Amino acid sequence: MLVELDSSFPGFHLGILDMPMEWEEARLEAFVVNFTSTNVSAKLTGYTLVILCQVPQPPLVNRILTNCQQFSFVANCFYHIKGLKSDEPVTDTVFGMVIAKHQPNSKKMEWELNSASSGSLIICDGDVKYRGEDGSVADPLQKPLDLYREIILSCSSPQQWVLDACCGTGTGLIAALKEARNCVAVEEDSAKLFHLPASFNQLVPSAVGRKNDESSPAPGPTDVYDYESDSNQTLQSDSSN
Repeated sequence: MLVELDSSFPGFHLGILDMPMEWEEARLEAFVVNFTSTNVSAKLTGYTLVILCQVPQPPLVNRILTNCQQFSFVANCFYHIKGLKSDEPVTDTVFGMVIAKHQPNSKKMEWELNSASSGSLIICDGDVKYRGEDGSVADPLQKPLDLYREIILSCSSPQQWVLDACCGTGTGLIAALKEARNCVAVEEDSAKLFHLPASFNQLVPSAVGRKNDESSPAPGPTDVYDYESDSNQTLQSDSSN
């Protein structure tokens, strides 16, 4: 199981998976089954799953999401992170994204990420990455906070539940709390989770201090519960606290 949740859990309205490069087809299939089964058990009838991946991976991800027969709409697009190292070719700053929507009795659904359509390139600014006490980047694969915020704003509503799978140092968790969502974050790498409290303190000021963004609520006090489930480290936060 992804997480240990009681019978009153309403299900994940949005799941975001930053897919590790080393994941093989069977691992991704197991995750998709786990995610959809959680929502089936909760009798949730409308939810979205977004998978961030490398450029060659969207066809595989698309096929797995289509074959599971739980999604009425699956589409690919790409995103480019501006502000990475100037000596890197543009191709090294472009990544894949696949979005899948579960909506029973629905006709073809339109892509929701702010005018993006299947095959589009979304451009986002690269945020300053969290650095540990020694000054090194704790998670080199950390994605921009604004990318997570865009996905969360486009695919969920306030107080709904978001799953941040393979959460790293917690960028998706921070984005969810910033946008007044409840969030469950899962990470297998205890070294990354070790940095999460400091990452939260370091990145939250940049998340709430943007100009012309006063409409988005700042994260309030949260209770974070840390426990182990099937070797996964799980963090659960309630934005209503």
